Amino acid sequence: MSVKNQTIITQGGLGTFDIFLHAYPDGPLVDADSVPTYVIKNPAGTTVYSGTATRISTGYYTATYSADANATISTNWSIVWTIVLNGVTVADTTELFIVLAPGTPSYGPTISIEDKWMNQIKTIIGYPKITQLILTDQEIKDLCIEPALREYFKKFPKRDVFEQWTTRDTVYTLAFPDAFTFGVLDARITDRRTATVGSQSSLWELIKFQQFGGSNITLYGVKGFNPNALRQANLTQFQGLNAYRKTYKTEFLDISTEDRELRWYTNQEGTIQIEWAKWSNDFADVKYQQIKNVIKLAQSYVLRQASDMVGIMEDTGLEIAMKPDVMITRAEKLEADVFEEWNEITDIVMIKM
Repeated sequence: MSVKNQTIITQGGLGTFDIFLHAYPDGPLVDADSVPTYVIKNPAGTTVYSGTATRISTGYYTATYSADANATISTNWSIVWTIVLNGVTVADTTELFIVLAPGTPSYGPTISIEDKWMNQIKTIIGYPKITQLILTDQEIKDLCIEPALREYFKKFPKRDVFEQWTTRDTVYTLAFPDAFTFGVLDARITDRRTATVGSQSSLWELIKFQQFGGSNITLYGVKGFNPNALRQANLTQFQGLNAYRKTYKTEFLDISTEDRELRWYTNQEGTIQIEWAKWSNDFADVKYQQIKNVIKLAQSYVLRQASDMVGIMEDTGLEIAMKPDVMITRAEKLEADVFEEWNEITDIVMIKM
């Protein structure tokens, strides 16, 4: 027999459990002598429900349980199966499950991943030959794929540009925009304004012409209008003001990843342009060239999780065919391969003001 552990049910919700019966480990599926029965026990060990399983196909049975709206929130609920196979009552048929309050989040943001990538990840522990894995798909997403995605986006963050007009002599504080934002790749003041006198439009050219003592303005507006090298004078003045601005500007930038906020100050007006560093819970956001590496990293976490679970089972004296030391060795090799390749890629993190 093999089971999917840690089914999650919400208070007032319906849970489905399933079992697969094999003639021998990894052998063909076979039917029980009779349809299995089951009981549901609360965390105190009291039986609160009993029923008969439903046969889906050869060796495959399911059971359902509707939790009460006020069912105890706990990870220690259990379903205990009664199965007779070839005249022998199957031992060790208890499966733990979880009851949560409605709306309670799981381990982290819901991971979105296509079945084809999920199936490739599961091949590390025998899928599809072994269809009943020690981890459910949801557990693989929460405990293995999510940390793999976080590691990937630390190296290859998603970029999101934000702009805001900044007045001078003001200290600004801006919180990270969402839970997916973990840092700042670039921040700078652009489009700075200078304290010029008058306008730099064609009207200003007319005024400057008068200041230079010009008396004939009949050519104003005509292509090439440039009395007394007026354009060159304007350019010289602008360059001087620009140099003054650069010499006497005062700016600071402070990023607090602990408080998840960005603070800045400038004594000149302008637009602050911020490039946020983000991670994603969508496997589709992984660059095509790096999909293989993220799959390998997720597989290493699957092996570690499976190894930890098998190690605990071995401590209780259960007979387990899996070898935790082999799993860990394989996991370490997968991780080393991925990080060796990623470490060869230079990190580009710019913060400019």
